[in-house]
Amino acid sequence: MNMLQSLFSFRTARQVQRLTVEIAGRSWPRIWQRVAHRAPQMSTAEARGYVRAHSAAVVQDLVAAALRSRPGVPASLADVLVERVTDLVLEQSAAEIQRMRRAVPLRRAA
Repeated sequence: MNMLQSLFSFRTARQVQRLTVEIAGRSWPRIWQRVAHRAPQMSTAEARGYVRAHSAAVVQDLVAAALRSRPGVPASLADVLVERVTDLVLEQSAAEIQRMRRAVPLRRAA
């Protein structure tokens, strides 16, 4: 890889990271509003799938809007951004669910 390609790759990686955090921050409240009523009562795997399914449209819309508003960012990054934003939202959701579970003790059947 020559110096120009290396510089471009580094710049692109920084753009992806910045956009990932920005888009995840915008999408999180919308997604949590959609899933907060059910996800905490689900198993971890079930909640993860539930959040993933309910976040798809929000994340895709916000990624598309971000790319439209930034003509210098290649549209070819859309799939990478959707994947990384979804992963970040899943991490945020899992952390929030765990926080909620610790705050409210579960009742166990005898």
